[in-house]
Amino acid sequence: MTEKEKIKHFEKITGNKYNPNVETLDNSGCTGLKELPALPNVETLDNSGCTGLKELPALPNVKYLYNSGCTGLKELPALPNVKYLYNRGCTGLKELPALPNVKYLYNSGCTGLKELPEKLYLSKSIGSRYDITEYWIKSDEIKCGCFSGNLKDFKKRVLEVYPDKKNIHRINYIIFIEECENFKK
Repeated sequence: MTEKEKIKHFEKITGNKYNPNVETLDNSGCTGLKELPALPNVETLDNSGCTGLKELPALPNVKYLYNSGCTGLKELPALPNVKYLYNRGCTGLKELPALPNVKYLYNSGCTGLKELPEKLYLSKSIGSRYDITEYWIKSDEIKCGCFSGNLKDFKKRVLEVYPDKKNIHRINYIIFIEECENFKK
């Protein structure tokens, strides 16, 4: 489709007037949406349930991208600034672009996706010092304060340091560990 055709298609399916300067766009549930026009300024884009969506335009400024249930997506454009990427159920997705700034990635149900980008990691400021905890998925390496090791050993250490199940730091670490474990699936 030409850009004019994409704009016309977008307006017809979503019922919204196209605005190239929009920063937040919610297309969730637009099953008939096949292509999107240029979105150079969008920072938050929700395409959840857009089962007919085949491709995305360049998204140079997107920080939050939700593609849950976009079964027609085969690939994603470069996402240099994305921090949160949710691809649940994107069965047609074969690979991911480099994700240099991603902090959260959810790919459950992406049956066509075979591997993750090499440098993918998660980080979160948690714990009694509210320091950064980082986890590298491919190497199963976690760094938190003076701790450096694998996820299994980190979980064991957290349970030793915080034996009280109601301790807020233990709870936050366990939530982070579970997020990391979900990435490995």
